Amino acid sequence: MQNNLVERLKGAAFNLVLFLAAVYLFYLAGYFQYDIREGQLGPGFWPRLLLGLVIVLTFYDIVLGLVKGSTAGEVKGVLGNKDQANQEEDGLPEEENKRYPMLLFIGCLMTLAYVFLINIIGFAICTFLYLAGFMYAGRYRRHTVIIVSSLLGTLFFVFLFIKVVYVSLPTGVPPFEGLTLIIYSLLGIH
Repeated sequence: MQNNLVERLKGAAFNLVLFLAAVYLFYLAGYFQYDIREGQLGPGFWPRLLLGLVIVLTFYDIVLGLVKGSTAGEVKGVLGNKDQANQEEDGLPEEENKRYPMLLFIGCLMTLAYVFLINIIGFAICTFLYLAGFMYAGRYRRHTVIIVSSLLGTLFFVFLFIKVVYVSLPTGVPPFEGLTLIIYSLLGIH
C-alpha cells in the first residue's frame, strides 16, 4: 500500500510542478502595469484565463492520479481498449514504448526556426508552414489533410489574434508582407 502511494506521488510530480508554476504565474499576471481603457480587456485577461485552465486541468489530473493511480501517460478507458483491439486485429506490434528522439529534435529545430522566421515571412505564412511541417515531421502523410488543417488552423489563429485578442501580428518583409496583406484583406482584416 505504501509503495503504491509513492508511485502515485511520483506520477503526479510533474503535474504538481506545473500546477504550482501556473498558480504563481496567475498571481503575477494580475500585476501588469498598463493604462486602463474603457471597454477593453487588460493585458492580464488572456494569460489569466489560460493559466486558470491549466490550474483546473492539472489539479484534476493530480487528483485523478492520486485516487485512481493513473498517470497522464497511460491510456485508459474505451479508446485505450479499442486501440489495443485494433492492433491485435491488424497484427501490428504495440509501439507503446517506442520513442523517436530525432522527431523531438526536428520539432525543436522547427520551433526555433518559427521564432526566427516569423518576423521575416509574417505570422500567417510562417504559421501555415509550421503546422504543415510539424504534421509531416510527425510522420503523418495524408497531404490533403495536412494542407487543409494547416490552412484552417492558420486562419483560425489569425482571426483569433487579430479580431478577438487585438494583437498586432508580424506581416513580414517584402515580398511576404504583400502576400500577408492580401490574406488579411480576404479575411476582411484592415
